[in-house]
Amino acid sequence: MVLEQVSMELQPGKIVGIFGPNGSGKSTLANCLAGILRPSTGRISIDEYSICAIPAMQLAQRMSLASQEIPAGLPFSVEQVLRLGCYPHRGFWQGRMPGESEKVAQCIELTRLQHLVTRQFNELSGGEKRRVMFARAIIQTEQFLLLDEPAAYLDPQHQLELFEIIQTLAKSGIGILITSHDLFVAPLFLDIAILMHNGRIIACGPPEQALSSENINIVFKHSISIAWNHPGGIIVDLGIQAIR
Repeated sequence: MVLEQVSMELQPGKIVGIFGPNGSGKSTLANCLAGILRPSTGRISIDEYSICAIPAMQLAQRMSLASQEIPAGLPFSVEQVLRLGCYPHRGFWQGRMPGESEKVAQCIELTRLQHLVTRQFNELSGGEKRRVMFARAIIQTEQFLLLDEPAAYLDPQHQLELFEIIQTLAKSGIGILITSHDLFVAPLFLDIAILMHNGRIIACGPPEQALSSENINIVFKHSISIAWNHPGGIIVDLGIQAIR
């Protein structure tokens, strides 16, 4: 049993972050929400309709997943990879939909990928590939965006840019779910934080409540002190002494 007694809600315009140790079920939950995995019991629904009853093409229009697994061997340019996000809206054998080029161009500007558009996807670094797949997922979805470890492989500058883009998307009405190990930057941009352990939700609520020092210590089994209301921002003490 990977997930057990998990109940959560993702609303339009809200950013939800899921945290927890490796193997806690974060990615499995994201894949279930995306319809890639189907739970043996329980129900996942959009607007009260089970995702199992929504045709795959329609589901892909309403929800997209940027997985932490980066596709290998895509013999396409970055622009061609981005246009893959348009296929659910026009079908695999139809021509480009009206406004498609404008939509792709707007996403390229939003995600600041202008310098990569003509590059071959296979020639990019891991961080650059992740940014392209993030942009492709943005182009695809109309309602919900699921991001599995979106900040992995990104340097601090691009991590901050990523979360600023996520905030912009949320303000436009997109509901966004993030899985993350980051207890330093990601919580600053969330509406709701969920802490998971052994396939269960341990805490859910505002980040300062769900990711309290007490909850973090229970899940990660390490003395981590978090001061959420410090005048200088979030202060984290990992309780690690230098070894000389």
